[in-house]
Amino acid sequence: MEYPADKSEWSMDFTLFYRLDNIFNSLNKATLSLNLYLWYNLILVLYKEVAPLIDQADRAVYTESMNRLIPQFAKIKENIDTTGSFNISSTLYQELQNLEISLRDVVNKKGIYLRVKDDVSFGFRR
Repeated sequence: MEYPADKSEWSMDFTLFYRLDNIFNSLNKATLSLNLYLWYNLILVLYKEVAPLIDQADRAVYTESMNRLIPQFAKIKENIDTTGSFNISSTLYQELQNLEISLRDVVNKKGIYLRVKDDVSFGFRR
């Protein structure tokens, strides 16, 4: 199948690579600092960037996974409000980690991490 980008003199590929690089760097920093709110929101941003690469049925799975995490953040806030302490649920940490890895895997399978064709933008084309 031929895509408009195949004939275009200009492509948004570079800007997408740049955005993904910023997101990945920010994800790493949020994870290292255990900033769960930022980590979750960066996962949402990453999802928005790679959603066009994901099949419609799989998008529903991702959306469900992301929505399932929201009540856990409410529990953290409630815990902070009642006890003044900030406890990180190992379940929440693991779910965030799995979701991020899964989205990174989408990027990898599309050949964006490692070039699979002569044209680096190949991974963005279906």
